[in-house]
Amino acid sequence: MEKEVYQQFYDLERDQWWFAGMRLICRTVLERRLGGAGVGATRCLDVGCGTGLWTKELERFGPGWSLDFSPEALAFCRQRGMARLVRASASSLPFADGSFGLLTALGVIEHLDDDKGMLAELHRVCKPGGHVLFLTSAYQLLWSRHDEIVHHKRRYTDDQFRKLLEGAGFETVRSTYVNTVLFPLVLAVRLVQRMLGTTETAGSGSPDVFMPPAIINRILYLVLWAEAKLLRVMDFPFGVGLLALARKPSP
Repeated sequence: MEKEVYQQFYDLERDQWWFAGMRLICRTVLERRLGGAGVGATRCLDVGCGTGLWTKELERFGPGWSLDFSPEALAFCRQRGMARLVRASASSLPFADGSFGLLTALGVIEHLDDDKGMLAELHRVCKPGGHVLFLTSAYQLLWSRHDEIVHHKRRYTDDQFRKLLEGAGFETVRSTYVNTVLFPLVLAVRLVQRMLGTTETAGSGSPDVFMPPAIINRILYLVLWAEAKLLRVMDFPFGVGLLALARKPSP
């Protein structure tokens, strides 16, 4: 991603509705599966950590390492006071086989040309019986200027992503769309943009990443908060994003 986008994320991700809501959703899905494991339970790796706020969430499951290829991203992590930082590609992880019991890759795999290569590396460094949580972008139909600015390569359907996981040797524990309530609105906006020819890249940063007025920000966060509650008992059949939890089978 461009340096301007990292700055946007760093400035907004603590309080902006989408960032805060997605952290809650990811945390909910992990706790549902892992039972709210305590600190020290397992070694964690946040692959493609960006500016680092999500890595702090992993501390509830065990000590976390932050990995990103971008020096700008890791510089923002240092500003947060984070110390366990690794600069490396998600397709070539500098760790021994079976090093981590929990890995997360939130908003990462859609950036890579070789998504299968990344999955092979995650499978290698995940210990048998360990888990990997993915958050990625859904539906090529939703492709927009934002995808181009943040250097996305593709968006996925649930079926496509399940097949990728299984092809890499993972078991799909859970796969669900997220950001479902807002999907019709986002789809309508994307279709209008496409009709009007407004998908070209221009300017600095992403137009989709901003802080709305406080009351709107709160309402939108509560939409994702409600989705997090529902995800305790159900999956969603469509959405703007796709969340998948995979497990590396034990021998």
